[in-house]
This record gives sequence, C-alpha cells and structure tokens, in this order.
Amino acid sequence: AGLFEDDVFNIGCDETTVVGSCDKEGTFRLEREMVNTIQKSYGKTPEGWEEVLFTEDAATATTIVDGWSRHNASSITSTGRRAVESSATHFYFTS
Repeated sequence: AGLFEDDVFNIGCDETTVVGSCDKEGTFRLEREMVNTIQKSYGKTPEGWEEVLFTEDAATATTIVDGWSRHNASSITSTGRRAVESSATHFYFTS
C-alpha cells in the first residue's frame, strides 16, 4: 500500500471467466477476497470493471465500478455504488 499512494486500487476482474474446474462460486470467492483484502488490509477503496458487479456479484457496497461494455454509469449508480464511465465506444480508439 505504501508504494501506491492513491486511495483507490483497481483490481480489474474483466477477464475472470468460468472455465473448467474454475466455477462461478470459485470466481466469486476469489474476487470478493481481493475486494475485501484491498479494503481491510490496505485501507484502499476497491475498483473493478463492470464484471465485478454484474457477472460475479463480488462488488461490495463501497466498490467503484467501471462501466465499459454492457453497463453505463447510470446503471451502476442505480445500485448505490460509485461509477466511472469507461464506455468502449467513447474511449477506445481501435477502429
């Protein structure tokens, strides 16, 4: 935590998938453990891509969620969470 002074730590979570023996419950437990560790052990606010909330439901009430593909800031804030608008159609310059 001392290396990164920011109050927020983004853990991603957009590339975790149910594959083989890695089932949805296992993915949820891993992501929730990461969210809780960032908050409790390092005193930082966890942040992750929309999948942490809408796919695995591992986001806690204090997790900041980045909407980028299927969800926007409005749908995230309607759950009571803070959001970052990262819409792929607005911020990705690949096409």
